[in-house]
Amino acid sequence: MRGAASIKVNKPIEEVWEFISDMSNSDQWLDGVSEPVLATEGEFAPGSTFNCKYRFDNKSHDVSYVLTSFDPPKKFGYRVKGGPHPAYNFVELKSEKGLTKINHVMEMDISQLSIGVVFLGLGPFVRLSIMMKLRKDLKRLKALLEAA
Repeated sequence: MRGAASIKVNKPIEEVWEFISDMSNSDQWLDGVSEPVLATEGEFAPGSTFNCKYRFDNKSHDVSYVLTSFDPPKKFGYRVKGGPHPAYNFVELKSEKGLTKINHVMEMDISQLSIGVVFLGLGPFVRLSIMMKLRKDLKRLKALLEAA
């Protein structure tokens, strides 16, 4: 199940990249995320892992973000392992006349969800929910970056 959202931020791409590619900042703009901690040593590159808490449905879940791609200052991807909905996330930045357009795509791994076949029938609602979450997160990020 895939959802996407985008937003334009009135900041240069390098500044946006510096903030969002640092996963230790994820609790500041990703709803439900807290206590992000780098779990691997060495250079930040594919394979690097961040652990955090993720609050969903009034429960706290242990989650890991595993970096899958990293191309500064344009894009990065990470797999979410554990928690209520394992997923793949891809974030892409584009510079547009001094602004930065951020595209965020989330693809949930429905094969690992406990609600199974019922989930498939709820597809349109789940997709809408994903898109609304991504939009909310991006609006929070925009407000945070533009206030700085």
